[in-house]
Amino acid sequence: MKKIFLVLFLVGMPIIGYSQSWQYTQSMHVIHWDGGMIELNDHTALMVGGFDSYVDPIPTCEIYDPATASWKFTGDLNVARAYACLLKLDNGHVLSITGSTATYGGPSDVVEEFDPATGAWTIVGHILIARMLPTVNMLANGKILIAGGLTNNGTTAKCELFDPATYTSAMTGSLSANRYEHQSTMLNDGRVMVNGGRDGGAESNYFNGTEIYDPTTEVWTVVSSMAQARMEAITATFSDGAVLAAGGRNAPLSSAPGSEIFDVNTLTWSNTDPLKEPVTWMGCIPFPDDRYMVTGGIITGTWVDELGLDNVTTPKCEWYDRTNRLWYYAPQLNLTRCRHRALYLHQEGNADLPTDFLLVAGGQSGSVTLDTLGIDTNDIHANFTHSFTNTAEILDVSSAALRAYMKNQPLDVKMTEQIDNSLSVIYHNDGSITVNFVLTSDEEVALTVVNVGGQIIERIPSHLFASGQHSLNLETAKLPLGTYFVHLQGSSENKVCKFFIAK
Repeated sequence: MKKIFLVLFLVGMPIIGYSQSWQYTQSMHVIHWDGGMIELNDHTALMVGGFDSYVDPIPTCEIYDPATASWKFTGDLNVARAYACLLKLDNGHVLSITGSTATYGGPSDVVEEFDPATGAWTIVGHILIARMLPTVNMLANGKILIAGGLTNNGTTAKCELFDPATYTSAMTGSLSANRYEHQSTMLNDGRVMVNGGRDGGAESNYFNGTEIYDPTTEVWTVVSSMAQARMEAITATFSDGAVLAAGGRNAPLSSAPGSEIFDVNTLTWSNTDPLKEPVTWMGCIPFPDDRYMVTGGIITGTWVDELGLDNVTTPKCEWYDRTNRLWYYAPQLNLTRCRHRALYLHQEGNADLPTDFLLVAGGQSGSVTLDTLGIDTNDIHANFTHSFTNTAEILDVSSAALRAYMKNQPLDVKMTEQIDNSLSVIYHNDGSITVNFVLTSDEEVALTVVNVGGQIIERIPSHLFASGQHSLNLETAKLPLGTYFVHLQGSSENKVCKFFIAK
């Protein structure tokens, strides 16, 4: 007869591990970091400009074709730039708006349009204020909202609407504060959310504030703030209308901990499963079924120059599953990188590639340092030790692959001496288990049962439970002898019960 022994409870258990792998694909022809990448209508990927290894903006553009798993040159930009914001129009053309035209600064007002049929860029207009690192969003009416950014006169709160139909721009309502390197996302009702950012250099003010723009009134409304200040962070909207915020810097030398969810009904933020390793300047990829991937990024760094080049990058990747409200580790990149670009692609023409995959390309790699603080402004390249890359990698994110990631996550259990009687487990001879738990308040919680190797045995998605005592019967397969864990997780609850099944 098998017996179950309840051993102890643990708080703050991270789940880490890797399965499957990223695969190198053909490298780009030149180095691009802080460029732009966007999917074209034929499911190819267009890489636009960026900086080269000398921190000079480049006009070079390349296209990745999944059919051949290779890159090819296409037409150059007319104005070399990094940080370009890219938007795809209804006709499949791509607009390049704003950006940096110099190593340090050089905000751009030039708008260019790319025609995939000819591979050529054409200057089609100018925005009213030259900017770099604003936010840019396509509204439902076809106009493009450009908010904040760094101008030739410093940061700005001013916003404008660029109309691709006429290639003209007009001012609209301003933000409540000057900001750049902030985040934005389209809400499901057509409004635009902006949050975070900062108002100057490394030692400037970092923001946690949130504002929402209504296209019908052209007015920004300040709503509740995030728990953390965040610049160059993640902001993503899911199908249920919720908005995720994670990562980014909250001060010159630290990354913002935790993750937050914005409720569009209450206009408030609350905690969700934390990003396991806070990062900045990572690859950010929304993809179908309410999932969001983060690739690489900066984990440590000091702001010894305006580009923040003294830093340590990571190869680790994580993805957030809105359904389960959890972050999962994905396989590590083959190369540490940050300030790269990442994109979700679907293809059916190449049997050697997954039908659904993520493409990561370019960026900084490894430790990128400044040799001396004595920058000679007449030769700004002389003091850098650079580590940049033109390599590209792909990762299978088909449904089967995602299920594999969820089912094979080894545990790194942080043992504590805290004993908590609010969670217990009973094992039954038919192989099922009963999980008993107590909540001190009404809360949405999720339960996960894993073995000692980290494989998920059973998962109960997040549900709202009233305060008090609860018992859940889980119809697990008959479990072999060994050690198991039950993880109870909610916005305020995060504990683990460890138990044995023995003869």
